[in-house]
Amino acid sequence: MTNSNGSARVLQSLVFCAMLVAAVPLAASSRSAANLTVICPGGGPGAYPSITGALSAITNNAGPNSITVRGTCTENLFIRDQNSFIIQAAPGSSPVITNAANPGQITIQLFGSRLVLFIGLNIQGGNPGLFVNHGSDLEMFDSVIEKNVGGGERSSDALYNLTRAPTAVECWVQRPVKLWSPCPKGPA
Repeated sequence: MTNSNGSARVLQSLVFCAMLVAAVPLAASSRSAANLTVICPGGGPGAYPSITGALSAITNNAGPNSITVRGTCTENLFIRDQNSFIIQAAPGSSPVITNAANPGQITIQLFGSRLVLFIGLNIQGGNPGLFVNHGSDLEMFDSVIEKNVGGGERSSDALYNLTRAPTAVECWVQRPVKLWSPCPKGPA
């Protein structure tokens, strides 16, 4: 009789383990993508008052996640470990992300973030305005990096693509970066 009790316990344990293994991917896939809206300054109905606030609300860093922005956001962004992530202008707007620190610090820094896309943003007032590092990937479309101390952007151990950048200064990169786009290279 003890042998059949032992067999039943082993079977129960195996069934429990199988259910646990099946539940883990299901729980991971049940996390939904975040599609958040930011209206700077002050927010609005259903909108965050800052990009930092919207970033804090993202619980699934694996993505895909997006933040749609309108207005002038005075803040310094540290985007860490985001994957498949977009920050884009709201339709018909030209949002500005400007440095909040005095003296100027990095306006936007990407750290360990993959497949990041910026669309229609104006990044300004930083030292530098954009810093892409620690293996991050960034593509920018119809965006401007201007009015920054010491150059528009810097990168280290990263890949990024600046498409339709307004001037050679805004396409300036440091080695060992691989530039994907036909942007003219500035000092390296």
